[in-house]
Amino acid sequence: MSQKLENKKKLKQNLQIKNYTYPLLHFLDKTRLLPVFQGSINKVLKGLKIKKQFNAELNYRTYAKLFSKAFQLSKAKSQQTILIPCFYPVNSTIFLRQMMLAKYIMNQGNEVLFIVCDGYFDICQMERSGKTREDFKYLCHECSHHYKFIKAETGLPLRFLSEFKQLVNLEDYKKNAAQVNALTHVQACENFVTFDGIPLGKLNKIGMLRYFQKGKLDDSPETLGVYKKYLKDTYRTQVIFDNILKENAIHKTILWSGCSGHDQVVAYCSQKRSIDYITQEMYIGENSWIYKKNGIAIHLDYYQDWLKDNEELSFSEEQKQKVLQLFSGMKSGRTFSVTYNDSSKKLALDEQKKYVVLFTNMNFDMYVLGRNPIFESMKDWIRETIEFWRNHVDDYTLIIRAHPGEIKLVTASTDFVSEVVDLKESDNIIFYDSDSDVNSYDLMNVASYVLTYSSTIGAEALLSDIPCISAGETMYQHFCTSPKTKQAYFESIVAYNQGQFPEIDKENLLFYLHYLMFMKNVEVRGFKVNRKLGKVEFDSALSGYNDLLQSNEQVLQNFYENRIIN
Repeated sequence: MSQKLENKKKLKQNLQIKNYTYPLLHFLDKTRLLPVFQGSINKVLKGLKIKKQFNAELNYRTYAKLFSKAFQLSKAKSQQTILIPCFYPVNSTIFLRQMMLAKYIMNQGNEVLFIVCDGYFDICQMERSGKTREDFKYLCHECSHHYKFIKAETGLPLRFLSEFKQLVNLEDYKKNAAQVNALTHVQACENFVTFDGIPLGKLNKIGMLRYFQKGKLDDSPETLGVYKKYLKDTYRTQVIFDNILKENAIHKTILWSGCSGHDQVVAYCSQKRSIDYITQEMYIGENSWIYKKNGIAIHLDYYQDWLKDNEELSFSEEQKQKVLQLFSGMKSGRTFSVTYNDSSKKLALDEQKKYVVLFTNMNFDMYVLGRNPIFESMKDWIRETIEFWRNHVDDYTLIIRAHPGEIKLVTASTDFVSEVVDLKESDNIIFYDSDSDVNSYDLMNVASYVLTYSSTIGAEALLSDIPCISAGETMYQHFCTSPKTKQAYFESIVAYNQGQFPEIDKENLLFYLHYLMFMKNVEVRGFKVNRKLGKVEFDSALSGYNDLLQSNEQVLQNFYENRIIN
């Protein structure tokens, strides 16, 4: 069995095991017997080759203990009221980060309002194809059940979405549902606008791509059915949050990724009422933190910010080496918990030939989804590049490298580049699949130039004096050839094949990468996320929320001053 088929099988088996074991886990947690049986449970999980491991207590209990009575002690002066919608599990580190932010914001004399999903939606943004509430029947329980415990133990100003259901006019909901039910194609869903003018189709597009882990939606009955469910549910989201924003005099909205449908709708409602919204993400490592006002943080479009700020910034040799060391860590696996590349296997390539390497992204990467400036999707880019190579290129061999993260990540892909793209090898095309143990950096080093959609390896190529053509929206697009049309893309390939390479501005690229990765991207301290084992590990010296706030004083202050006050 191939590693990809094994991967799909394992993901399915893990869900089946979880369906059987979750009630037992819940019982052990509720009766406080989990610490007694923790070692045995982890041994069983390890024996079943499931990577997740449990602490002596589930995360939500640790969070409640850490923030015990923290919000009951706050005496807000109500300078501003900040809305924090929660469409993610109570045990997640996302929720821990939001609690930390909320406490800091309240300490500055503001009010905070958490709105938590308590299973109100028929379909939520935690669901994925193959991991729905039908596949895992306790999904809603695992996600939201313990929010009541958190509220009771900490005094967190928290309300549940179901408390606001009366705001949704039943007749209007039925009117919207009837319009949605009449849609017969996915394209009609993408273009759907409610009777009162809300572009729900566009607001749900990235979430749909994420659900199916694809860069482009097909027109299957399953895709149509899922899209319709989101269109109906996010109508309710829009009505509820539009009223919450109005009735509670909200000044700012703090979201997590901001990409999926419910997030997009809250951001839309905020913009409609001229309320700033902030999105956040992890970028370099599990303890990283990036955020952006009135935009999507993970899109990494900070180039204009850098141009505005760089006149006041210096760029030293020490900072330059810091960037280079970061990329060195990516190559070796020190930066992430997963090592993508096997450095032991040597390439068996003809040294007399000239090579161009095309590097793909992962299908479910939020950095890529919905960002297709000239091709309809990443896979259409691959298909059309292959076709162009076969018909128009003789003197260069194209090497296509599927992203190894399709297999190696904890949340691995269920949709693979090789399954949807015709990658039959020919005299001038070679394909290395995601389960190949070839080293991507070895491939990069034999390339005359590289083709990327938005993969970070394009920046690494530029730093190694290897030219790059990027067909997608990427953080380094201002430092490589970034065509605006398909024609310009293929003309760039022709020019590169004729040896017409542009100069690479490595100095400014390094300057910009330092700005992005060490100034816009910051480290959250006090705990570590062992993603490989699925555990949150707190610093031994951490005794309460004040220690956590103190550990992150500077980054929280910067966030507050740059995003809440300004």
